[in-house]
Amino acid sequence: MGRGINEARLEAPHTRRRARERLLRSNGGPYVDEDVDMLDPDETRPLTFIVAVDYGTTYTSVSYVKFDPDERPKVIGLHDIKPINHWPDVHGWLVPAWFPQVPSESWYADGKHFWGFGAFKKRRNARSQSAVMRGSSIVGAGFCPKILLSESQDTDDRRQDLRNALKSIGKDTTDIVTDYLVEILSHTKEQLKQFEKYNEACDIELVLCVPAAWNATDRRGWQEIMGAAATRADFGSIDNFWMLHEPEAATAFVLEDQSRLSPRVAKFNWKKNDTFIVCDAGGGTVDTITYRIESLEPLRVAEVTSPLGEHCGSQYINETLYLMVYDLLKTETYLTADGESLEDIINSSVIYRFETEIKPTFKSEDDDPWVSFDVNGLEANPEKNFLRSTLRIRRSDIASCFQKSIDGVIELVRRQFEAASETVRKVLKEDRRYPTKILLVGGFGNCPMLKSALEKAFAPRGMTVVCDLNNDLSMMVSQGALIRAVNKSSAPRRLIYLNYGILRHEECTERSLSNCPSENVGNNYANRKHYVWNSIDWMIKKNQKIAFKHKKTCQSYQIFEEHKSWKLWETVYVSEEKVKDDAVVAGEIEVDLSDLKEQGLVAAQRHDERSPWYWEVKYDLVMEVEGLNLTFYVRWPREGDVYGQPGRISLAAAFRPGTA
Repeated sequence: MGRGINEARLEAPHTRRRARERLLRSNGGPYVDEDVDMLDPDETRPLTFIVAVDYGTTYTSVSYVKFDPDERPKVIGLHDIKPINHWPDVHGWLVPAWFPQVPSESWYADGKHFWGFGAFKKRRNARSQSAVMRGSSIVGAGFCPKILLSESQDTDDRRQDLRNALKSIGKDTTDIVTDYLVEILSHTKEQLKQFEKYNEACDIELVLCVPAAWNATDRRGWQEIMGAAATRADFGSIDNFWMLHEPEAATAFVLEDQSRLSPRVAKFNWKKNDTFIVCDAGGGTVDTITYRIESLEPLRVAEVTSPLGEHCGSQYINETLYLMVYDLLKTETYLTADGESLEDIINSSVIYRFETEIKPTFKSEDDDPWVSFDVNGLEANPEKNFLRSTLRIRRSDIASCFQKSIDGVIELVRRQFEAASETVRKVLKEDRRYPTKILLVGGFGNCPMLKSALEKAFAPRGMTVVCDLNNDLSMMVSQGALIRAVNKSSAPRRLIYLNYGILRHEECTERSLSNCPSENVGNNYANRKHYVWNSIDWMIKKNQKIAFKHKKTCQSYQIFEEHKSWKLWETVYVSEEKVKDDAVVAGEIEVDLSDLKEQGLVAAQRHDERSPWYWEVKYDLVMEVEGLNLTFYVRWPREGDVYGQPGRISLAAAFRPGTA
């Protein structure tokens, strides 16, 4: 692919940077860039950091890029992107200190919160899974809290299991995910301070990677959690949030810098109007979506079909193996004579090694027909193929543990292919634009057995599986998101997918009164007029096209009675449907209008001589959209001065991810 002027300037020092990075990483040290170039400007000037967070079902990764805010690049290469590493408690595991991922796990015990590798360590050392659950200590072992973030996906059974654990320790989904993300962002901030000259004057743009299957409500919940975490960590703000679909980020990774990948991947001739399926196979969920390439420079894709997802990720392979091993060892009662549970023995001796060493590269065919696990104290048993202190399982039996997940992925891709083909034929009316490639990404996407099975299943349909097994693709989403975030031009149409409105008490006539439920209508004691109480005026409506700068004004009023406070509260509500019962508070402001009374700017009035005095203040409530942020405030008199402190709401979740 061709390069622009800005990228050519960025790429100049990459050879020596890569060589130094390899040297430092081989010694287990952090990658510290000592070059002074466009991405390392004058240290006296505040920098801009774009930080992408990929919160996965099993692992989380964070990547970043830095630059002079006055010289924002239009294009970057993967060599300009750096990972956050040196995660706490990583030492002692089968990964080096610069390992760029951290487990998406939390553990609460003795009033403390353990996260990442610390939680992983606690889980591995636990006496047993069931004992931990009874002791109300664990959150996220076996299931990641991410499954609770979406109400639109079918995860009811697993949601309930995790909710029960949360309830026992007095936590909810928001609590545990926020706690975890506070630690992620705090560690990120400290790493940037230590190695990248980050200080409080620097700008932070946070990129939130989200599953394609999440709807606007799901995305907004994630945005609220990330906003709370950013505030607690004092790192970034809602003013600089941006979202991107995970499979689109992965696509950017592959297509934007193919030279990074193996020649086998690079030789696939990607071109404009290509239609392809992205299969994001993770630990818990597998998501598929079909894209069409609208532009290669800059890379932009359009959705051809709606995303499809299933819970058939690699985590379920572990569970199948666990049950198999449990059945083999359940009669070996001597193993638990010292009080150690069979669950703990299996988790620490079998599942841990399988997860970290065997599963990532497992092949069903190999010269060795056995897979061995060290199980301390296991007695030899020829009938079960046990050796002394060694559990042996046939490779074919291990392979069978993969089959249900692999079958689930194949079925999901098949459904996506058929939906995409139908859309191409009927809607786009193009017979030659059927999907021709499957872009396989995600942690489970590195599995050789999965790639082989997809090739066998879809080669007869003329489809090629694009997957580079020679490279670690664990950072694919967070790095690809940065490639897209640097240059947001040619973004999707600014179509909004949520409704935003304000709570109002609306004066009603006799005609409108007859159409309102009696419980929603009341009489104001001061002016003796009838009102419909607590209705929502939807000022920004779903499926409305919103310009980059958009302004909406609502004329409102407030009646202040004698000896009552002149403070005014205005609340903005948000809902995917224009239904009050589904609406939640998006933001609120408090405005003190006491000056109007004290300075005599509003005349007192009353209904009759026996009625109390009251003041009716008419004002404007204004909503202003600029980019992905909404500001709302009160003006008095109408079109006059702004009173009070404006409120701000991020709209990043309300638009299609990728919108600028």
